[in-house]
Amino acid sequence: MPIVTGRPPTTAQLMRLQSTIYTAFQTGNAGSLQAVTTTETDCLGCSVSVVTATAANWMITAFFDFDVTATGAAIAVGRLNVDGTTITGAEAHLSGSSVTRSTPGQVWSGAFSAAGTHPVKLRIIKSAAAATINCTDLHTRFVLTVIEVV
Repeated sequence: MPIVTGRPPTTAQLMRLQSTIYTAFQTGNAGSLQAVTTTETDCLGCSVSVVTATAANWMITAFFDFDVTATGAAIAVGRLNVDGTTITGAEAHLSGSSVTRSTPGQVWSGAFSAAGTHPVKLRIIKSAAAATINCTDLHTRFVLTVIEVV
């Protein structure tokens, strides 16, 4: 029910005026490492399902803990998947040209176009078969803020 002039809002309406924050952390990896391959895969444990009562705006800040243990001409890529669609073009990158470890980050924003359940997850891939790159669970995570007014 919308907020109407002259009528006091309900507690439920007031609760929906505030942002809702969700977090997800990479978990469940054997030895705390997840191999990054040339096939885009879910970042283990880095997913949430959000239920909205209406269309809603969202903003995500994510960090990928990439660890290059053997060099090669490959780039580790961290992506965001919302409602089953991977958002490309705005990604977190780390070159595999030297043995290094880094936590590249990225910020995404968008909107859920309708009410319902919205799966949100991080995905990882590397650009070529060269290099040995892992995504570690120490600092791989995201924070999702949903702004919904009902």
